[in-house]
Amino acid sequence: MLKHIRSTILKGFFTAIPLGLTILVIRFFYVGIDRFIVDRLSFLPKYVPGLGIVLLVIMFYVFGLFVLNVLGKRLLDLFETLVSKIPLINTTYNIGKQLSSTLTLSERKI
Repeated sequence: MLKHIRSTILKGFFTAIPLGLTILVIRFFYVGIDRFIVDRLSFLPKYVPGLGIVLLVIMFYVFGLFVLNVLGKRLLDLFETLVSKIPLINTTYNIGKQLSSTLTLSERKI
């Protein structure tokens, strides 16, 4: 009986860790991004919850449109060429690029 209780408590604990971390990360990014963007919009009369996230999504959309056209692709290639010549920045950029491609691959499987 005690073994079952201990096992169940540990299972609950180890299941709660990733769930809790995920909630904390989502909350951190939501609040952080939302506040960061909205704080820069000083012309707003009051705080509008979620506006920062909406603006961030719109910004990603516009950025995506830009890099999908010919000029955007050329500028991105030029940027990657410049970054590849800077050792620490190159490593950081490549890690981000690998993470991005990994997330893209997992998205395609869904």
